[in-house]
Amino acid sequence: MMIAEGVDGSIELFEDRILISKTGKPQLSVPLADISETRFRPAAVFSDGHLQICARETMINGMLGTIFFRPKAGDDFAKLRTAINQRIVSPAEPTAAIQDAEDVGAMRIMLSSGTWIHVDRIKLYDAAKVTEIATLQAQAAKALGPSGGMVGVFGSPSVTLAAEAATLSLISGFIASVTQKQGVEALRKAQGLYQEMLMRSGRFFDVQCISGIRLPKPGAWFADHEGYRHVHGGDDFLWVETSQGPLTVNWPHISVVRFVSVPPAIAP
Repeated sequence: MMIAEGVDGSIELFEDRILISKTGKPQLSVPLADISETRFRPAAVFSDGHLQICARETMINGMLGTIFFRPKAGDDFAKLRTAINQRIVSPAEPTAAIQDAEDVGAMRIMLSSGTWIHVDRIKLYDAAKVTEIATLQAQAAKALGPSGGMVGVFGSPSVTLAAEAATLSLISGFIASVTQKQGVEALRKAQGLYQEMLMRSGRFFDVQCISGIRLPKPGAWFADHEGYRHVHGGDDFLWVETSQGPLTVNWPHISVVRFVSVPPAIAP
């Protein structure tokens, strides 16, 4: 069991469900098989972060599925979110989406421009590495305090690495405390790990081999290889393989997703 304590309540992760409590009282229980996605925003000094649970069938009224947290709890919520995303679709008890996966041979996506792209494979990354980067960012948010919030370095790692490096140099010029300097070092380490992950690691998986692929949230996708779990990198982009070669797609710019069935085998 994992638990993260926030400002207005807590989220607990059990074997088959999550439990959300408010003011110390259980308010909502959602089966992992029913969770469609999680939405996460890191905390800054002048604004709370939040972790939101979204479900397909369980009724979640208002903000009942959202827990807000301060920077000091950011590490716990980042780890909890990663753990939930990895278990949203259980390989031991697959949902209809996974049962149908054997009929999925490829993915066709339409960009907001109207362009269609045929995707055969998608690149996923080592789950431990993705979690390490998210944890470092949460630690940096806690340590930097106003300095980090002032220049807006927290959030999705999809910010260009060059811009992030310039931001780190700016922060270094006006912070003084040991804790804040440690925060900058944590961000620098996260930046280096993120760049290395994108350029030198990751593995392409056939679309039909990715669990949770029918869910409209890349953070819920995963695949296993040689005993290691691979997940989406945590940013807004997909690195996909097409007949024209590999390319990067901005997920928020995708308008339509369709799946292509596996062609029937031709008898010899």
